[in-house]
Amino acid sequence: MSTARSAREAIRWINAGIGAGLLTCVAYPLVSMAPLPRTLLVVLAATLGPSLALASLGLREVLRLHDESMLCDLGALFNILAGVLFEAMLLVQLAVRLRSPGDAIPEQLVGVCPAVGVWYLAATILTWRSMSWLKETARQRYARHT
Repeated sequence: MSTARSAREAIRWINAGIGAGLLTCVAYPLVSMAPLPRTLLVVLAATLGPSLALASLGLREVLRLHDESMLCDLGALFNILAGVLFEAMLLVQLAVRLRSPGDAIPEQLVGVCPAVGVWYLAATILTWRSMSWLKETARQRYARHT
């Protein structure tokens, strides 16, 4: 793999992670607080796990620019597993609530602290704001490994 391609590939993963992180940060409050039609509520809830997984892989690439260690991979793996478990919990709660009479009350659907969503938003925005530095760091890192 060439040096330029490696840096470009890392930046693509980071950009995909930023986009997925923003999707996660928009979908989470909508699912937990907005009065949405049932179908839209389920579709948005179903996007949270995959978008969190992609965001985790983008963050992994950011961390690997500093140091390629097993800890970056483990952090991404455990964050993906957390997203899978959150997705399962959310969909089970939605299934129970949507089968009961009346509308689903969003406040009763999600028991996870909204501070986690704020943290993901902050991390996503900080990563996006650092893109010029990340691009330069990726070029330098992959130039050293040629």
